[in-house]
Amino acid sequence: MTRAAKIEVHLEVIIFEDLPAGTRLNGEQLQKRIAQATPEQKRRAYERALVRCPLLLDDEKEGITI
Repeated sequence: MTRAAKIEVHLEVIIFEDLPAGTRLNGEQLQKRIAQATPEQKRRAYERALVRCPLLLDDEKEGITI
């Protein structure tokens, strides 16, 4: 699994947290929102990845580009 894929998992959660409760998205809509994620959302996803489920290897823990 690539670094980007690991962080994308957490970005999906961040995107759903930012939507009104009960909002549903299909796969295509979710991918579009991931592609349009703000730098703030990407940063939050990276921080969540480090805290919640440390899947990132030590050499993957710099920067937040996905």
